[in-house]
Amino acid sequence: MARPQETTVAMVLLYAALIASALRSGFMEQSVLTQTSYPVLNTLFSVLFLGITLFLISMIGKGRMWARTIFLAWFIVSLPVFGLEVYHVADKPITGSLGILNTLFNLGAIVLLFRKDSSDWFRAVKASGT
Repeated sequence: MARPQETTVAMVLLYAALIASALRSGFMEQSVLTQTSYPVLNTLFSVLFLGITLFLISMIGKGRMWARTIFLAWFIVSLPVFGLEVYHVADKPITGSLGILNTLFNLGAIVLLFRKDSSDWFRAVKASGT
């Protein structure tokens, strides 16, 4: 079964969100490097989280239902950060805007990934064992 169009659009949104998140992390690292005594640790955590997100996105693209579910949970856990982004957007317009954009892209992707056509595709991929 071919990947539905809405799932393909969701994948584009997920990769766009990842790019926004990576840019946000880059801008944040510049300020963190001068304000923390553990810049290497902060950078490693950023790379780790981006890597995990990339892995989940690639597994979603392969039709892995478990990755879609974990990504949804990952998104729900990150929602309080969205509130902080909105609150701080006036103080930090670039990182705040990128954080908001990241959240909106992910939300749009999740909605598309859980619509009927996408869900049917995930079930078909699981049933085929690929």
